[in-house]
Amino acid sequence: MQERAYTLLPQFLLRSFTLPEDALLHHLPFVRQPRSYSQWYKLSKSPIWKRCSSNPESLNRSSLRSVQREYCQDNLNRKRSMHASVLLIHCRPSIYLNPVLWLPMSKSERSRCIRWRLVWLPGDRYKTYPRHPD
Repeated sequence: MQERAYTLLPQFLLRSFTLPEDALLHHLPFVRQPRSYSQWYKLSKSPIWKRCSSNPESLNRSSLRSVQREYCQDNLNRKRSMHASVLLIHCRPSIYLNPVLWLPMSKSERSRCIRWRLVWLPGDRYKTYPRHPD
């Protein structure tokens, strides 16, 4: 959950830089200064925002997305390298969307595919019943 919060904070900060000239936040430049004890300064301390360039006005959405992906990948690698992460070691080493999810299917089929992919479905073979009407 904390990783999700760290992902949303820079998006909020980036949106504030692209506000129009008549926005209230644009007319309050002292809020963005480190000496002001505002929430802005606390938001700018997120690890993803620290990775961004020193000039946030030149930052755009695509470069922020790439910084966020790098942070998530580094975070996954760090968690996988910990001694107690037995389950994470057996997961994929990269973060990407599973290609199975791109296929057109209903919600129940998608749920079944995800459970199959996560090995949550039972592995027993189906038993044949000798007196079945088929």
